[in-house]
Amino acid sequence: MPKRTNAQQRLIDRLSIQDPPHRIGIAMREIRRGAASLPTGEITARGLTPGQQFDALGLLVIEHPGGCRMTELARALRVDASTATRAVDRLVRDGLAVRRTAEDDGRALIVEASRDGVARYLAAVSASSPVLRGTLDAAFTSAEQAILAELLDRLV
Repeated sequence: MPKRTNAQQRLIDRLSIQDPPHRIGIAMREIRRGAASLPTGEITARGLTPGQQFDALGLLVIEHPGGCRMTELARALRVDASTATRAVDRLVRDGLAVRRTAEDDGRALIVEASRDGVARYLAAVSASSPVLRGTLDAAFTSAEQAILAELLDRLV
């Protein structure tokens, strides 16, 4: 094993399990890994792709039911415009979303979930929610889940 410098060792010592930011970072990493390992069958069975396409459709269904500009969607997904465009291209190709010109600016595009997109998204979420619910119920009381939700809302 390579020898650590004093500066490296001091940093490692600071990143102890007692350091809240480090603990939160580890928890976020494990949540991400856990989410990636969840069965995605309920999503793919409905013709949806887990990841950005599913996230984009979710934003269109839940947070922007009347549609939104591509720039807004990219910002909400925390990706650049070209990445959001590729996700929306797939949604449109699969009949899950539609594009239209903005009424107030003929240069801007509005993207909106189609009826089929809404139906498939809600079916996938309804079918996969019991897995998340079971995980949360096993780890937290209802009151703790409410506190966790509030804290996560403040974080993001």
